[in-house]
Amino acid sequence: MDDGATPELGIRRLIDEWVDAASLPPDGRLPAERHIAEQLGCTRAQVRRVMAQLEQEGRIVREVGRGTFLTGRAMEPVPAAAVGGSFAPAAIMTASLVFEPEVVSLAALAATEVDFTELRRCLARGAAATDYESFEQWDISLHRAFAVATHNPQIVAMVDVLNSTRNNPVWGRLKRDGFTPQNRATIEQEHEEIVEALAQRDRRRAAAAMTDHLRFVRSVVSGL
Repeated sequence: MDDGATPELGIRRLIDEWVDAASLPPDGRLPAERHIAEQLGCTRAQVRRVMAQLEQEGRIVREVGRGTFLTGRAMEPVPAAAVGGSFAPAAIMTASLVFEPEVVSLAALAATEVDFTELRRCLARGAAATDYESFEQWDISLHRAFAVATHNPQIVAMVDVLNSTRNNPVWGRLKRDGFTPQNRATIEQEHEEIVEALAQRDRRRAAAAMTDHLRFVRSVVSGL
């Protein structure tokens, strides 16, 4: 691997690329561990470790005698309709403020180096985004990565529900209307502060930074 990434991150990226390129359906079968190791120039043990993490996150399922398969539901956010229909922006923000600070507090204790690499990748890709849609998608990916860093599948599922509510047309319009260069710069700085707090294993700082971030997003969406 020649891009400086760890083998674990390279494996994750390869799977994401297969999915993004539509070369695998949502429930598609992944190549054998040996094939992945050969393609990336890493060991089968490294591949096996990442597969165990992905299985814990609910992204894949391994079936003895059959192989390893994507879990179609885990690759997509849970639809808001599945948990009671559409959500108003105020309800979304209230739920996020109650839940997400505790998520990063837990992540500060549980995150691994692989998690930190993914968090920084999301930060970098968000910073490189040239339009609102791309930035928003990397924003969503970052918040999901915070949940994944807790290594608790139930927390990941709950954050997926919160993220899915961003498809609400009212939320999308309000967020887009507030997407100014100044607001974007503030959001990026707040994201970096959360990640830095996690890197320092500082639970209180991480939770406070997430609270400040969500309050700012609420002000952007509400216009207040």
